[in-house]
Amino acid sequence: MASAARSIVQCVHPTKAGPMHRLVGAQDFKGQGTKHELPGLDPVVLCDYTGTISGAGKPPFGLHPHYGMIAVTTVLEGCFMDRDNINPPDGHLNEAGGIYVVSAGRGVCHEEKTATEGNHKAIQTIFKIPEDKKDLLPELVKVRSEDLPMLEVGGGSVKVLIGRMGQLESPAKVKALPRVVMLMVKLGSGGRIDVPLDADLEHGFVFVISGKCKLG
Repeated sequence: MASAARSIVQCVHPTKAGPMHRLVGAQDFKGQGTKHELPGLDPVVLCDYTGTISGAGKPPFGLHPHYGMIAVTTVLEGCFMDRDNINPPDGHLNEAGGIYVVSAGRGVCHEEKTATEGNHKAIQTIFKIPEDKKDLLPELVKVRSEDLPMLEVGGGSVKVLIGRMGQLESPAKVKALPRVVMLMVKLGSGGRIDVPLDADLEHGFVFVISGKCKLG
């Protein structure tokens, strides 16, 4: 696999945005959201962390529309249910380690909420769709944790959630996806890992979910 060096240019903490904790994005009309600017993250426009949600049927956003964007939900703990205005209910639960991709294209309505009692955590990352692909039909894809490709590297592992890294490609494919890659990296205490990013990936961000680490 090709690999290229990266440098860390800024470190920030998520800020409160309604029921979410926002790492990437902007402030809403209520003044909630990020208070830091993060240039150079195109095509990422939003990254929200739920924190710990307790109970079923949360958060109470309901069915809501999207256009011209791709929302990727990564479930960290618990499970979530979903529905949309295109597909009939299928009883699928998005469980820990799995992802749910909504490529809105010319427009779609969907909803996600916790499916059971107990604790739940997730991260939602939103990418803008390239101009020449915004008129594509919407696509909704769900992939379980065990179906995502993983690479054992050094003392840890790298799972490809979205996109491609070297010869590993996520099965969560939608036609409107730009050239991006989303990875879930796990490393034990005191370990070190070199993530083999492809040379054409020029910028991005790291969200440290649990523990501490040194990057660079």
